Amino acid sequence: MLLIERIVVGPLMSNVYLVFDSVAKEGVLIDAGDDPDRIIKIIGKNNVKVKRVYVTHGHFDHILAIRELQDYLECKFYIHRDDLPILEKAAESCNEE
Repeated sequence: MLLIERIVVGPLMSNVYLVFDSVAKEGVLIDAGDDPDRIIKIIGKNNVKVKRVYVTHGHFDHILAIRELQDYLECKFYIHRDDLPILEKAAESCNEE
């Protein structure tokens, strides 16, 4: 059975979705807004192996936790190529000098 768990995160209350097969215990994460520890806890509670992270668009409230989640989940994330300039600008603005 396909299950969807909605996780509301961050000050803008962005939606993160954990979509997974309840039998195979494999799934995907849609968006990575904020609060990676909370998202990881819910993934663990459901005992799910996340295979991919999909980002619906490049705004900060959908990508803040992507680095931590990618490191923890050891999977790739996907975003539409038209949003790459937004993602690159976000990365530039976060670089420490």
